[in-house]
Amino acid sequence: MRGIKKVSTAGMSREDWLEQRRHTIGGSDAAGIIGLSKWSSPVSVWADKTGRLPDKPDTEAMRLGRDLEGYVARRWMEATGKKVRRLNAMLYNELYPFAHADIDREVIGERAGLECKTTSTLDVKQFQGVEFPVKYYVQCVHYLAVTGYDRWYLSVLVFGRGLFNFVLERDQAEIDALMKAEGEFWELVEKDTPPSVDGTEPTSETLQTIYRESSDADIV
Repeated sequence: MRGIKKVSTAGMSREDWLEQRRHTIGGSDAAGIIGLSKWSSPVSVWADKTGRLPDKPDTEAMRLGRDLEGYVARRWMEATGKKVRRLNAMLYNELYPFAHADIDREVIGERAGLECKTTSTLDVKQFQGVEFPVKYYVQCVHYLAVTGYDRWYLSVLVFGRGLFNFVLERDQAEIDALMKAEGEFWELVEKDTPPSVDGTEPTSETLQTIYRESSDADIV
């Protein structure tokens, strides 16, 4: 990985890990920044990066995702015959100083990575007969940008329904567009200037958290 800096996460507490990721944009932030996530928005990501939001509580879904990451990786290796390894590090690319990548696995013998996901049976239609799931596309493009790799694999375990595997080849035009958007967003973080407010639920929840002590007479 030329031009890539590694910051070890081995033995790092969850609190320290959350603080480390707050200083740059991660893969899970990318979709929210460009308005393609139902869980986050430009405003909510900005509020998190500027320290205006408390750390998100650890949910059962988050715990399952972490605990089953190794299982999904093993299933993917069984299905593909490929091998992967953990890096235990946050990656930083000098081309994009505002970004980092904390990847699930690195594919041995390829310039590639693997993202492991778990989800409920309610989401199964999003993975049948599609080229690449929209909900994970931006995250994987972000990882391709930071690592400089040629492709990103995705393996999704849908509980009780099966394992769905996908591959995303590097597209420099897509990477350039995403990194441009992330760079412009990070300028707002550095200037402490909030993005435009939209009508999404994550934005509304963020504003309620930030201004929870405001009165009806206050103007925001």
